[in-house]
Amino acid sequence: MLPKLFDFSWEEHLACVYRPAFENLNGYFKPIVDFKRCTQLIGLEKEISALKNNTFAFMRGEKASHALLWGARGCGKSSSIHFVLSHLLSPTSLLRIIEINKESLGIMPMVQDCVRELPYKFIIVCDDLCFTPYEEHYKSLKTLLEGSFENKAHNILFYTTSNHRHLITESYPQDTLHLNDAQDEILSLSDRFGLVLGFYAPSRAEFIEILKTLLDKPFDESLKQKALQFSAIKGSCSPRIAQEFCTLYRNGIV
Repeated sequence: MLPKLFDFSWEEHLACVYRPAFENLNGYFKPIVDFKRCTQLIGLEKEISALKNNTFAFMRGEKASHALLWGARGCGKSSSIHFVLSHLLSPTSLLRIIEINKESLGIMPMVQDCVRELPYKFIIVCDDLCFTPYEEHYKSLKTLLEGSFENKAHNILFYTTSNHRHLITESYPQDTLHLNDAQDEILSLSDRFGLVLGFYAPSRAEFIEILKTLLDKPFDESLKQKALQFSAIKGSCSPRIAQEFCTLYRNGIV
């Protein structure tokens, strides 16, 4: 008999998030009533289009790919997933979202058992995914992505973000006798993602152009220097830093 993981109706709720167990409290899936809708992502049209087309194919019942969005921090990986999925979710579509954190990936085989026979199309989202070579969570993830002796569920896709291209940090001793085997194990996980999108930190000039769009005002030299100084202090010219600068500027703090 299958475990009852979802104490709500998928007909009424479009998305949920897993709250892991803590001390004496059991873990549970909580419906997301008010999901995040991003409205302005600058310079990511190509990445958003690829992710949207992949999701459309999945929703139509066509073959689609698991997606890995990797790259520099604060450059729109998570926001791109939120943007695409939140704009495609609707009561009239079969798309449904399940959000699970890395530490709870062990529950994924049970999730798959519970949803594989349902008429909906499920995308499982896991943000900021990265493993050390000594962690075991990624092995159950490999099974979900490619299946084992049991066929994988065809109504499930996995979308994830990471700062690392290969998901597993390559920190093993240089005197490893089977170095090639260790490298193959690392590469085999990321190879299971058919759609891989890279996100890169903007240059200083691109950073200023992002700010001009966000603030919608001319940039004099004084404001430009303040923005560049702020990015230097934060150690990044990412869109996230641009958003932070705009908030502080509008509030009269910088």
